[in-house]
Amino acid sequence: MQASHSKKKILIVDDHALLREGLKFLISQSKEDFEVIGETPSAVETLKLVKRLRPDIVILDLSLSDGSGLDIIEPIKKISQSTKILVLSMYQDESVIVQALKEGASGFIPKSEVSEECIQALKIISNSDDLYVPASYSRVVLKGLLSDDGSKTLSSREDQVLRLLALGYSAKEIAQTLQISPKTVQTYRQRITTKLDLRRRSDIVRYAISKGLLKEEEIKGIVLPKDDELI
Repeated sequence: MQASHSKKKILIVDDHALLREGLKFLISQSKEDFEVIGETPSAVETLKLVKRLRPDIVILDLSLSDGSGLDIIEPIKKISQSTKILVLSMYQDESVIVQALKEGASGFIPKSEVSEECIQALKIISNSDDLYVPASYSRVVLKGLLSDDGSKTLSSREDQVLRLLALGYSAKEIAQTLQISPKTVQTYRQRITTKLDLRRRSDIVRYAISKGLLKEEEIKGIVLPKDDELI
């Protein structure tokens, strides 16, 4: 299906077919210059579709059939920097909203308010660089975006990588375990060290223990080398 040049192309990413159908109907009835050019429930498929279709906007659920939408915000922006991302979620945790916006999303809507907020959000983010969140979230989200502590929040995927680093896994082993590329592992590792300023494996281990990322039996099995290598 080809979209006309005057219309903004939209890709819908959600693991519920009923919601995808509802969004398509809502957009088609809006009389705005939007056109849905694709849909998928999959994080992996999303990246392929973004590369092939180059949508103007991705409507992205955070809970997908094969992973977290939060983990693909940055990869989407790397593939197509001009693509805007409107995040949907049934979870309304402010820290997750802030993290999504810091990763590169242009807006957030709770699923409970999609019918009231979606078209307005699409209009705002498609025509400007402004961020969009419902009025009831604006104060707490702004506070989170301006807070230094927010920059130290790890995504769920970064937590997974950090945990495996603490256990002594190599980049290749982490890639095999999480089914991602070694290059992606390196990207996550750099982001972790930048966010948390942790440079040595002993620092990683202490942080993982403090956050409850390691089981008791795993902690007992950790052996640090004498030179405590840089990660």
